[in-house]
Amino acid sequence: MPIDHTGSTGSAGKRRAIIIGKYETDAPGLDELITRHRLEVVFTVYAPSAPKPAALVTVQHILEHDADVVIIQHLTAAEIRAEELWRAVAGLADIVTSDGTWLRS
Repeated sequence: MPIDHTGSTGSAGKRRAIIIGKYETDAPGLDELITRHRLEVVFTVYAPSAPKPAALVTVQHILEHDADVVIIQHLTAAEIRAEELWRAVAGLADIVTSDGTWLRS
């Protein structure tokens, strides 16, 4: 199902995205996901595993890099919905999860 990608854009009309990862985490299909959703990755950060510091690092980089999409390659949509801090992050930017779900801000 196509997704309407409105919001701030980077080069060639692509949406600015940051990737939040965890060390030693494989992200199969990440390149395809970036291409399919027309994202321009402007920053990648490896965040702590604990939700609070990871969410704070994410907010910092959303603001610093003017990103409107966050790819969280190590969490599923269910895990994000279950954690209040990640729901707050979703208020700032769209989130694309490890299972390919797109959570709108």
